[in-house]
Parts: sequence; structure tokens; C-alpha cells
Amino acid sequence: MSDFFSTAELRWFNEGNIPDIFQDTFERFHEIRQYPHRTDIYLKFPQSSCAGVKIREGRLEIKTLVSTGKEYKFRGQILGRSTIWEKWGQSVDIPVNQVIPSDKMIKVNKKRILIGMVHKKDQIIIIYPANNIYSHQKGCLVELAQVEINNKKYWSINFESWSDNDDSGKDLPHYLDFFLEHLDINTAIFKYLNPKQALSYPQFLLSLP
Repeated sequence: MSDFFSTAELRWFNEGNIPDIFQDTFERFHEIRQYPHRTDIYLKFPQSSCAGVKIREGRLEIKTLVSTGKEYKFRGQILGRSTIWEKWGQSVDIPVNQVIPSDKMIKVNKKRILIGMVHKKDQIIIIYPANNIYSHQKGCLVELAQVEINNKKYWSINFESWSDNDDSGKDLPHYLDFFLEHLDINTAIFKYLNPKQALSYPQFLLSLP
């Protein structure tokens, strides 16, 4: 996958710590890797959620909203609506405050677990380690993240799919179905995965006090 690509995403944010039902599901997949803590620096746009700019580990990443996708339903429940983005990334070797003004900067501390999924012979399989997934023509990265901003805790789960054929939005529901079928389903998950909590990162940052 190149430094310029498109993705379909569906992400949910909630306050507090990651619930056991999600943590246990990730750990049920073999060889789950806990990625190191990292701090991402975001630019907060005060009037728009249609673009995102961040610096992570010496890399500048920019994404712009292309369109809003379809509603996603699971077992008759509407859980959210996907978004389609174009993304670009480039390594940078300059101070962060020369890219993002300090008064517009939001520091987001993250602790993440990742699962990579790809289609192979009409089946969805898990790829280890998850970040090797980008060597495939299409796939989906699932990220479970504990997030801290200004000493307040949040958590998020994100599904990000892509395809070299620019049809990433078409495959996203299949990846979502595959993952959710592995949850110990009960009505509690709909408290966390519902349209009110389904926010892109720019929307989430815009909602912060």
C-alpha cells in the first residue's frame, strides 16, 4: 500500500476503560500483540470534522473525508455509519510545533491492541503480526485502544478496511460481521456500539470539552 490511499472506517468512542467483553475477544485470537504506548499529536480544527492532521512517531499524516458510507446493521441493530477517507503520509524531521501550532495541539496517549484480517479464498483469516497486513492488496485492521487526553480516559474500537481496487467500503461490513460474531453477544455491546458513539477521530476531537 502506497503513502496515498483510501480507507473505509467505522469507529466507536466511549469514556472510561476498555470493557472486558472487548478485551477478552481480542485475547481470544492467537498471538495478539500489545503494541508499545505512544503519543500522537493532533491538530484540532475548531469548525470542521472533514479533515485530520496528526504526527506520530516522526510521521506526518493527513486525511480528508471523501464521503459518508452506508449504515451498518448487526442482528437488526443499526450500530453506525462508515466514512470514506483519503490518506497521505510522509516522514518528517522537524519539530512538532513547526507543523502544528501549540495552541491547536491535542496530545493523545494510546495503548493499542491490533488484529489484522484479510480475504483469502473467499474466507476471512487473521494475519500475524497485524501490521504485516499492509503487504496485502486488501484487508482490515481492527484497533482496540485505551486513550488518555488531559488525564481523562476513553477507549475506542476501530475497523479500517482498504482495497487496491478502491472498493474498501464494500468489504467493511464483512470484516465487522466476522469480528462481532466472535463476541459473547449480549445486549450490553449495543450500549458501546451505537450511532451516538460512532465517531471519526476528527469528530471525536471536536466533541472534547
